[in-house]
Amino acid sequence: VLNLALLSRDGALLTRRDFADLLRMLVCTAVMGAVVFAFDRFTALRTPRRDIYRITIERRGRTVPVLALADSGNRLIEPFSGLPVLVVNAAEIWGLLDAEERRVVRESDTETALPGLRWVLAGTVNGSGLLPAFRPDRMYIVINGKRAELGGYIAAAQAGIGNGDYSGVFHPKMIQVLL
Repeated sequence: VLNLALLSRDGALLTRRDFADLLRMLVCTAVMGAVVFAFDRFTALRTPRRDIYRITIERRGRTVPVLALADSGNRLIEPFSGLPVLVVNAAEIWGLLDAEERRVVRESDTETALPGLRWVLAGTVNGSGLLPAFRPDRMYIVINGKRAELGGYIAAAQAGIGNGDYSGVFHPKMIQVLL
């Protein structure tokens, strides 16, 4: 049996019980550190609800609600009109597009000219590319019980947008007058 003996500062011997207490304290500290780390990682992946809005889009008699993040870094505009662009996962707005528009979006077919479809140059941290965009018949938001029409374009992105809390991004200036 190995007998460990250390002296404390006042010269008294530390016993096995002291070592057990020390070990228990170290384990508890490590466990609490892991809990705090996990909590921090989990909450860091969540987006504050106050920045996410439900935007309703109408086109050709069909309606689709989209949860979108107000992102001050999104400065995307449609170049001819200067109107802001709401970028949405293509799957979220699939029901607003006809079969030919879905094909053009899916294949990123910039050669096919379709009425009402515009290509918008978008840049991200991963690079840049063209996004197909269209002007909906109506787009509105309800904030504090007030419904307000929004002007702008909807762009369909093939790459995933959001972290599960939302599926679109827009510049807050799109709704600034409502806040």
